[in-house]
Amino acid sequence: MQQKKTLVIGASENPERYSNKAIHMLRGHNHEVVAIGNREGQVEDVTFGKDKSASRYTTAMPCG
Repeated sequence: MQQKKTLVIGASENPERYSNKAIHMLRGHNHEVVAIGNREGQVEDVTFGKDKSASRYTTAMPCG
């Protein structure tokens, strides 16, 4: 079974941020991670920065 990539939006090098914790947990379970953040940075072996192409997409979250 092929594993899919996981996208972390709002990635941060700050260890108190949930995005940072998520990257650590995902990598700890050998998941492939792609991350986008407001600044350039790195968590474990995942480097991230602003991805201008990502701003072309709209995300909709269903509400109650």
